[in-house]
Amino acid sequence: MTRHHWLIIGVLAAALIATVVGALDPNFKLPPERGLDKLLHIGVFTFLSILAAFAQPGRLWPWRTVLALAAFSLGLEVAQGFDAARDASLKDAVASLMGVATGSIIGQWSLRARS
Repeated sequence: MTRHHWLIIGVLAAALIATVVGALDPNFKLPPERGLDKLLHIGVFTFLSILAAFAQPGRLWPWRTVLALAAFSLGLEVAQGFDAARDASLKDAVASLMGVATGSIIGQWSLRARS
C-alpha cells in the first residue's frame, strides 16, 4: 500500500469515529429544519463510501465495503434505539443507506475514470 492509501485509511477511520460519536452523543442535536437531518445522513454516508472506495480499490471493494457500511449505518440506528436520549428511525436508516449507495457509485465511477 502507498502512503496515499494509508492517509485515506486514516481519514476514513477518523470519519467513522466521528460518525459514531455524533450518532450516539446525547448532547449532539441535529438542525431543527425539516429534512435537513436526512440530508446529513445521506451526506455523511456518501462521504464515508467515497473514502472507502479510495482506501480499498480493487475488485472486492464494492460488495464487501457496501455491506460493511450498510451494517454500520443500521447498527448505529439500532444503538440509538437503546439510548433514552436518542431515537432509532427507519427514515434515518434509509437515508444512510441511500448515502452508502450514492457514495459507492461515485467512488467506483471515480476509480474507473482514473484507470
